[in-house]
Amino acid sequence: MRTHHLLDRSGRRGFTLIEILVVIAIMAVLISLTTAAVMRARVSALNTQNRHNISQLATAIEAFQAKMQVNYIPSRIVLRNNLATYNIADPVESASLQYLKQLWPRLQNVLFVPGASRGWCPADPSAGPDSRYELEGDQCVVFFLGGIQLLDPSTNTISVQGFSSNKSNPTLLNGKFDPPFMEFPSTLLAYQGTPSATRSGMFASFLDPYGRPYLYFSSRSFGRRLRPADAGYVAGRDAPYAAHPGYSRLDCEGIADPAVPLFDSTGKFFNRDGFQIFSAGYDQTFGNNLVLSVSQPYNPRTGEPFKAPFHPGHDDLTNFHPTILGAGQ
Repeated sequence: MRTHHLLDRSGRRGFTLIEILVVIAIMAVLISLTTAAVMRARVSALNTQNRHNISQLATAIEAFQAKMQVNYIPSRIVLRNNLATYNIADPVESASLQYLKQLWPRLQNVLFVPGASRGWCPADPSAGPDSRYELEGDQCVVFFLGGIQLLDPSTNTISVQGFSSNKSNPTLLNGKFDPPFMEFPSTLLAYQGTPSATRSGMFASFLDPYGRPYLYFSSRSFGRRLRPADAGYVAGRDAPYAAHPGYSRLDCEGIADPAVPLFDSTGKFFNRDGFQIFSAGYDQTFGNNLVLSVSQPYNPRTGEPFKAPFHPGHDDLTNFHPTILGAGQ
């Protein structure tokens, strides 16, 4: 059978249809290989940046604890503009006030200064002398490490500038400022969740490269640092974070998929005398059980599971595990 060649206008021999199809197939293979290589490089770059961010956070938390001579940043804290309105009968509010007094022994009764500050939250236009804010772990680390947060309405970006050098009122917006323990990029600060009885929507969270907040849990918020019997509800905490109606969970309730701290097989809090930092990873979904998280194998180069179904925590990255959780122990 003859093979017919394509001829151009000059009459010269052209490519056969089969040759053209072969070239197209080769190009398709090359493009797919290039795309896969680019995706692997992107995943690797994001993973490297994620590790760097977690390392920076952990270093800043350690520096904060060492310099301020207090326990690690708590997993939850209540901030009131008027210190006289703290409910001392409430264990969380009482512990919050005690922690603030340890940080700033000269802290005055009223933090609200008209015209110069809106108390703890200058970004809240409705803030007043009696405003109350309850921050969870992801917000606590940005607040204590970054200081006062300012919202630029023209660009809708948030910046941190440390706390005022005035130790009786660290929220003053004029005068000198102590440098923040960590410089958070404005592009990675965002408000997560909405204001509620258990979460303030006016304090920023630090986002990972995938757009989810870094979660934070302190062992000091768990007294005995053991897993509660009901797996996620902290019913057995010791004072000052004792079980209390409305405060039984320390699990970032304002996040779309609430996560809890992780405990080992014996029920001990991982990083028992320290803290846990979590990134949701490329699937942007937090896991809440380390045993399930490490049970499914994954491709360490792409971060993708070899088989489904898999637990959403398989690609979570933390400060207490050498690699992503899905890589196993």
